[in-house]
Amino acid sequence: MGGSQQSRHTAGGTDGGHGANPYFITSVKPGVQAMKNQRQLYRKMDKEMTLVDTFWEGKKSLMKDFEPFKLLDQHAIKTPSHLKGDMADLVQHLIGPAKNPTQKYRVLFRWIAENIAYDVVGLRAGAGVSTAQEALQTGVAVCGGYVDLLKKFCEIAELQFDSVNGYDKGANYYVGHDNLDSCSHAWGLIYLGGKPFYCDPTWAAGNVSKSTNTYTKEWREHWFLAEPNHFENTHLPNDQSETTSRQKDQSLESWNLSPKIGPMMYVMKVSLTQREGVLHANEKNEIDINLKMEVLGSIQHFLTSKSTDFKEDIGYQVMHFWKDNKITLHVRLPGPGTYKLDVYATKTLNASTASEGSEMHDKLVTYTIIGQSAKRNTPLNKRRFGSLPPDVLKGFACVSHTKPIIETSTERVVIEYSCPKDGDLLAKLSTENQPTVALKNRMYHERLKGKHAFHIHLPRAGWYYVYFHNDPKSGQYTQFAVFMIHFTGQSSDTNPVFPEGIKWNPLGIYYESNVKCVSHKSSYIRLTKGEGSLAITRPFQSNCPLKFTLNDINSDKFQKSSQLIFAHSNFGKNDLEKSSVSLRIDEAGFYVLHLFIRQTLAMRWLVVCSKGYDGDLFPPSDDSWGPSWDDFKALDLSMTCDAMVNIPNGQHTLKLALGKKKNLTIVGKLVEANGRENLSYQKAVRVDDSDSKFRDIVINLPDEVNEACLELYGCDKSNGNSFPRIGKWLLIRK
Repeated sequence: MGGSQQSRHTAGGTDGGHGANPYFITSVKPGVQAMKNQRQLYRKMDKEMTLVDTFWEGKKSLMKDFEPFKLLDQHAIKTPSHLKGDMADLVQHLIGPAKNPTQKYRVLFRWIAENIAYDVVGLRAGAGVSTAQEALQTGVAVCGGYVDLLKKFCEIAELQFDSVNGYDKGANYYVGHDNLDSCSHAWGLIYLGGKPFYCDPTWAAGNVSKSTNTYTKEWREHWFLAEPNHFENTHLPNDQSETTSRQKDQSLESWNLSPKIGPMMYVMKVSLTQREGVLHANEKNEIDINLKMEVLGSIQHFLTSKSTDFKEDIGYQVMHFWKDNKITLHVRLPGPGTYKLDVYATKTLNASTASEGSEMHDKLVTYTIIGQSAKRNTPLNKRRFGSLPPDVLKGFACVSHTKPIIETSTERVVIEYSCPKDGDLLAKLSTENQPTVALKNRMYHERLKGKHAFHIHLPRAGWYYVYFHNDPKSGQYTQFAVFMIHFTGQSSDTNPVFPEGIKWNPLGIYYESNVKCVSHKSSYIRLTKGEGSLAITRPFQSNCPLKFTLNDINSDKFQKSSQLIFAHSNFGKNDLEKSSVSLRIDEAGFYVLHLFIRQTLAMRWLVVCSKGYDGDLFPPSDDSWGPSWDDFKALDLSMTCDAMVNIPNGQHTLKLALGKKKNLTIVGKLVEANGRENLSYQKAVRVDDSDSKFRDIVINLPDEVNEACLELYGCDKSNGNSFPRIGKWLLIRK
């Protein structure tokens, strides 16, 4: 059907292949932008717009003050219907308030759009109204009737107007159309200030739905003094002399193969990466289409098939997501064939200055996509994925992944989200086949400072959905983002792996003490054959020991924790204390490792043990191994070895470095690993004090001993203090 534009839910476009074009970008740069910069970008893009802000520069030059045109619109709409009996009287009445040619043309154009409906019935019968007099009498017309009436009006008003016949990218059109004769159309050129301006009174008046074949009256400002790039993309004259010089070298073939762009392409200042209008999907029948936007808005998309004459939206075969100011549309075709993708955009305008209504929602771009593979893709569960700009502006943004489609060959995935101070996040994991059924025990939620981490363990290969819900402050959670995970490997554990209902996050004293975990980026510790370790650092604090405890996930009892944990500290540069915890767990299961500072819980880690340790556990101990740092500091001592010391063949020498205090007495004592005295150990250790800078701790383990505990005692002889224990070390024969 020439002369009417497709319903907003089935039509769109890009510029037609001539010269340098403002609608195209050459590439989309990858990379992750910092959250702060991303929010600043969206604030800059989130412009408050009036209707005049959407005009191109040529239109703005003729309509600098929009208020008179709003009054003229109302004058045209309220004109008495009985004036239609005499065309000349009608025109004189309409242009009465107009003060210049642009205002004259506006009121005439607006009256036609308001009073002439598209002749759907006549077109179907092959005899649509196409003359000015018939259009005025019947109130209906096809495109030729709209243009002929506007031309007659302009002649009476002494305005220069040319009618143009050619092709359009309207309701019957798809990119690469194989029968352009069915896309015939008529429009006009109005000359104002000696310059030609495009106009399409048919498309400005409303649209015809291809699916229902019904007309809807809807004023569309864009087609009055239309933006040239867009208009030339959607209109091509039969006679190239009936156009501006810009389009004279445009061939019918290149025009037909260019993406179809819609009015919102100019309003939203959108650029495209794909210059071709006919795109070919890959061997998986998938394709990515990228859009770059300078103005913040929202989009919708509809996929239709040539097999149904492009009438029915297939639904949920296209997903879109934002990355900075770029939108990616990921298309998964349901099978081989020819498809049309229509993309729409919405930008809310300033209601006080909009002509009619406060929101613009119209076509952005249309592509034809050809699928040649036999691969069939199941529908998606959602259309919108990832974080949207409004949520990013509130402080919710994914900081671990640039795309909401995660390809992985391992069963473990971590998705991290930033979160505002007073906000919160929740998440749900499900399979593609059962998107509404949550997988239990497959994800745990870790709350960290300024962000949340969601740790996921996938049971088997396949596609998964992760649904995120946010709550800025109100206590009401709403779904705001969806991710897809494609797991192509094999899982080592098909049983549930994470307990439910426990919140994993550092507490206030953890941050107050400047504690940093240097071995793990999360609160998740997975053991290998029952063994694992953890390391943290903090500035040295006197009389502030750290304490670690371990308990079963379902129990508050700690009877075995001392034998499962080997906690020790070492003193590094710049008064930095490094504390390490080695774990040996003899039973598979879930455990919680707690860190206490000043007897206050500071942090907990989830420990997952899939197979128990089959060797000896650690000796029981009521306190930490290694140096007693308060005493080491007081005596100005240092020792570089770990608290667990391997003794090759039972013989070894440890060096204890002295500081400024040289008048020290160091005593070594060997006891059983569990701390009990044993007389046979009395001669197993001696201290050599012949060197003024060091004390050599010489160890000779008895033949029958595989593990023992070395205790050191020290005394400053200058003040006669007693001999406190200044540390203990676990010795293991190797």
